[in-house]
Amino acid sequence: MRVGHLSDLHLGHRVFPRRERGGNLRERDVAASFHLAIQELARLAPDMVLLSGDLFHHADPPSTAFLTLTRGIRRLQDLLPGVPVFAIAGECDTPMAPGDPGPVAVLDAVPGVEAAAGAPRAVHLTELSAHVLLVPHRAVVRPPFPELRPDPGARWNILLVRGHPAGEPDGRGGLRKVGTGMRRNVPGGGALVLDSEGWDYVALGGPHGMRSWGETVHCAGSLERVGADPWSEAATEKGFLLADLARGQIEFHPLPTRPVVDLAPVRVTPEDPGAGTRRLRELLEGFPGGVEGKIVRVRLQGDVLAPSDGVSPGLIAGIRRKAAHLEVQVEAPGDARASAMAPPPPVLEWEVGEGRGGHLTLGPGLWAVTATNPGDLEAVARALERVLERVRTSPSEGACAGADAGPDSGLRAEATAGPGGAATDARAGTHLSFLLRGADGSASVSVAGAKSATSRQATTPVSKTPDPNASSAGRSPASSRGDWIEAAGDAEARALEWMRERQEADSRLLAYRERARELRERIRLLREDGASALCPTCRRPLAEAHPALLDLLEEEWEEVAQDGTWWKRRRVQLEDKPADLLALERAALRLQALMEEGARGGEGGHPVVGEAEGDAAAPDLHSRPRLRRAGFLLQRATEGRVEGMRPGVEGRLLLVEAGGHVRPPTRDEEALMALALEAVAGEGGPGVHLLLAGRSGVREEEAFRLLDAMASDPGPRPWLAVIPPAVAASLPHRLQGTLEVTRDEEDRLRIRPGPPGRARVELADAPGKSRAFR
Repeated sequence: MRVGHLSDLHLGHRVFPRRERGGNLRERDVAASFHLAIQELARLAPDMVLLSGDLFHHADPPSTAFLTLTRGIRRLQDLLPGVPVFAIAGECDTPMAPGDPGPVAVLDAVPGVEAAAGAPRAVHLTELSAHVLLVPHRAVVRPPFPELRPDPGARWNILLVRGHPAGEPDGRGGLRKVGTGMRRNVPGGGALVLDSEGWDYVALGGPHGMRSWGETVHCAGSLERVGADPWSEAATEKGFLLADLARGQIEFHPLPTRPVVDLAPVRVTPEDPGAGTRRLRELLEGFPGGVEGKIVRVRLQGDVLAPSDGVSPGLIAGIRRKAAHLEVQVEAPGDARASAMAPPPPVLEWEVGEGRGGHLTLGPGLWAVTATNPGDLEAVARALERVLERVRTSPSEGACAGADAGPDSGLRAEATAGPGGAATDARAGTHLSFLLRGADGSASVSVAGAKSATSRQATTPVSKTPDPNASSAGRSPASSRGDWIEAAGDAEARALEWMRERQEADSRLLAYRERARELRERIRLLREDGASALCPTCRRPLAEAHPALLDLLEEEWEEVAQDGTWWKRRRVQLEDKPADLLALERAALRLQALMEEGARGGEGGHPVVGEAEGDAAAPDLHSRPRLRRAGFLLQRATEGRVEGMRPGVEGRLLLVEAGGHVRPPTRDEEALMALALEAVAGEGGPGVHLLLAGRSGVREEEAFRLLDAMASDPGPRPWLAVIPPAVAASLPHRLQGTLEVTRDEEDRLRIRPGPPGRARVELADAPGKSRAFR
């Protein structure tokens, strides 16, 4: 029994604006990878093919995605007549509405294809003596969970299930368990326990990288680098799995993908943009193979607000024309966001009318509040704004007094919603109230801007860097600035060294992959043609020289594979910033805060960054680090059309277009800029943060891209995003859970917690089996 396993096709994935031959370039890349996988499967001739979820990038895919999938399946059936295909739905192609089966259910009508999009289903193949159990996303995302029972009467038991393991590979052949805090966020609690005992092959869909747990549980990963941040997967090979169950062999078959380039940081200064231009041009000229047709990221380091402040707009435009996509990030050594320890998760309670209510524990990450009726969404947003404002302005000790104090010492705010969703007087509408309290029942919770002891950070002084926590009394502004310049220079030098090491690892890894792919193809052709194969130099039959040449190529392939594996591990090691660099950046950030405080005339000791003094105050949204971060979110949201923002006259913010043109924003752009500033206002603190992404004027696709970029690194805090259903449906991979605002048959307001965007599975050790991680 030979099984082909593909996962996470993400057909219809349209990201980045570049188009080619009338279609989105990245959508064509994903479709090309799928068709190439079909060709390879046809050559390998498995007995069955498994598709373990996320066949489509959205639950409402474009018609081109349907055509790509159906043509690919038809092509496979033409080349391998009678081969059965099994498919399940994942989180991305499962609609939020429980009654909507989604696009994957349509495949069940295709001859030779068995699909499951809602409830699990079992399929028995008499001719293969096989039992296949299909468990889609909707069956795993919340209790009650299905029982995963193999068929003792079948020769082969195969499980096809969607879910993300509730843990991470620990590098020692096992799985590092994640605490109950991860599963506590799931309304209803718990995760599906996956016991591989009795199963010959478990095809797990979810993670985008190839992984194996033990001898039975395998994840094929995605066929392409999907998502707005392909650079995070630069070191990950893409492809599919072929499993020979009789021999117990698992083979990973890599596929060529569009190259991803992450250039080393370039130091820039607004006083001399020509120097930054020269440095970037030298870096591009020294990059092997150039950047044409590749997905490129350029990082500029310096105190600039937009790329055009530090590098010639003409050079940036030239790179953009050649590359498949270009992203330019601007950062300064002092922009590193201080990481806060995760506080105990707060509890959000609500009451709608009389006797209808609920509660939800808000763990770290993005939570969606959504409603089909815009009026209802507005009423809920207003109530949430009020309760969070009450928490922000109240003392951190004790309860709030007066009419807003709840009986359990929590903090309460109210809003009303009438029939049809319009906000009305409480006598005519529906009473709606929210209560936010600590996990222990106290009123000590925090929101953006509120002081909290959990936001204090302790760092170890770094050699050569003055102690930033020392009192600055008696320190002159010039001395503080000199200390900061020295610390920022040390951090920048170490960051450049780290990024150069990463770039070298990327280049070496890409070269080894291309060579390995070339050698594999030559070896395959030699084996197929045998002694009649032609010599690559004289073009004559090899005859008796065939075995020697084949041995030589296989030996070279083994060496290339070993070297490539080493560089792959090296690239993974260099993915995260080293500890010494993080310490240098934190020290520079603290010294910058001390310098800025001294420049404002502060006296005596200075608080640690993130520690509030006196009354809570709103963050400075127009500080340069926040403007840089908000500009990056705008660039992601607009796919490069906007590259940043900067202050204008009378405090009005101006928009910086790609190419450096500065102009006042339109009304719609003002709404998007306000959302970006709201997002960065909550960063760096441990409290609850509210994002009104459903505000009028923000386009749904831009709100989705901005939230996707923000939620890729949400930190240890919960975010409540008030968003339309279409945006929530596009973010299943980011959502920890949802609050769905609906109406019953009597037009009364209802609020119910929805499931998380990703289903979690907990892998149970199978007796007598090793847990080798491959």
